[in-house]
Amino acid sequence: MTGRHQSRRDEGAQSVVETALVLPFLIVLALGFAGAIFVLDATTELRSATGLATSAAFSVPYGSTTQALFNINDTFQHSVSGPFLEPGSLRITCPPSEGNQYLYSATYQPDTVVSCHGTATVSFSNNLIGLVWRWNVTLQQNAQLVAPPFRQCAPSVTC
Repeated sequence: MTGRHQSRRDEGAQSVVETALVLPFLIVLALGFAGAIFVLDATTELRSATGLATSAAFSVPYGSTTQALFNINDTFQHSVSGPFLEPGSLRITCPPSEGNQYLYSATYQPDTVVSCHGTATVSFSNNLIGLVWRWNVTLQQNAQLVAPPFRQCAPSVTC
């Protein structure tokens, strides 16, 4: 063999070794980036669903608490979907302590607000991204909307 052929073979072997050393880091980087993109996507979806569910409170007349809360939850549950959202982690709450007079007051009050909080958990434990993202990410979004002035009162409520 000549020295020139031996040199090319050594360079080829060196390239294989370098690739074998660098490739795992590139895969980890790509999976980490993909996980971050999916978390951002789930955040956007949760923000939209929380806002939409909060506005669903206004689909019923003022004072119809049970029906309004049902509409909020139903809209939220049907608005959020994703392959990485953990089943059973989707929740929306509209606590009375946060000025939700439209939902919980028996008497009409102008310029009331509805304030709701949506939560969901993103998990990559059942797919390839879970090799890098070994923890769950809990997402929270808040929405606060002023009651529109055209809403009517329920028959049993004094306006």
